[in-house]
Amino acid sequence: MVNNRFWDGLENKNGDIGTPEKYIPPTGLPGMDWEVSHTMNESYGYSAHDQNWKSFDQTMRLFIETVSKGGNFLLNVGPDAEGAIPAKATTLLKDIGKWMKVNGDAVYGTTASPFQALDWGYCTQKTGKLYFHVFDIPADGSITVPLSSAIQNAHIMGVSGKKLQIKSTAAGKTILLPKHFNGQMPLVIVTEIKGTPQVIQSQIQTQKDGRIVLTANNARLTGSGGIRLIGATTHNPNRPNAIGAWADKNDQVVWDVKIQRPGQYQVVINYLPNQKHAGIIAIKMGDQLLKHHFSAEKENQFTNKEVGTIEISQQTIGDAGLQIKLNALDIQGLTLPEISSITLIPISK
Repeated sequence: MVNNRFWDGLENKNGDIGTPEKYIPPTGLPGMDWEVSHTMNESYGYSAHDQNWKSFDQTMRLFIETVSKGGNFLLNVGPDAEGAIPAKATTLLKDIGKWMKVNGDAVYGTTASPFQALDWGYCTQKTGKLYFHVFDIPADGSITVPLSSAIQNAHIMGVSGKKLQIKSTAAGKTILLPKHFNGQMPLVIVTEIKGTPQVIQSQIQTQKDGRIVLTANNARLTGSGGIRLIGATTHNPNRPNAIGAWADKNDQVVWDVKIQRPGQYQVVINYLPNQKHAGIIAIKMGDQLLKHHFSAEKENQFTNKEVGTIEISQQTIGDAGLQIKLNALDIQGLTLPEISSITLIPISK
């Protein structure tokens, strides 16, 4: 355990260790040891009135995201005046312990993921092994890993004797998941490789409900104008990561996507309004282009706005080179408003 209260401010990287409280830095803290301290509800100490308990899924996502970025995860326990741990905290700890009993090798002694982001979950690694923590199973029942290295073996941790089918594609390695999994999520796939993982650009996959979610986490930011990821802070731990500091029209945002369903899609942008920032962006896919006008609005919270519709043709399905791009057409104020995600929602006929 590390005490980070020897200076003014919790966001500084003073000393040789970082200790972000109740949030995970968007890209971890490269080049130093770091530890996220988090809570089971909203309080570090015991509070009889704080019943906003995190679910097992929420806690596991925080835990595995931290480890996948190279950090340690410190989970706070607040006993009551009698020294008893609240029942909901006890249940959560037991569930985590049950999962760790099966999947602990995918956490202990691992290092950070070699991948920028994976839309279905996270990765940890050891020499010769990659562990894929699958939280969200894609619509086609498989995960695509942006990896050119050969995978020699793949199986689900805790399930012996059943090797998973692996196929090489232009997008990397596709691993077919079982139709039924009776264990605790996230399921963990352990793979064996030789040498250092050879990573290629990742593709966004269609989710089970047909949506294609392009987040700030898996965006490729290009240009030299200072565009970057902006994430949560100690005082605002629940805000999503977002594309921010976009001050130069030469900067660009790119997502490589793998679409599996043709048809019309509603395009929705999630952004943070700001009364000092406005402008216009173009959303481009092939020869299709939509424009979104940001108005200078009072900053409140991230909000969704419909932008328009695009058409996905049958010929586009499975295209390994398909990209969706954002370009700044006009910037009013110092920067554009922060953008958290672009979502393509299939329109039912």
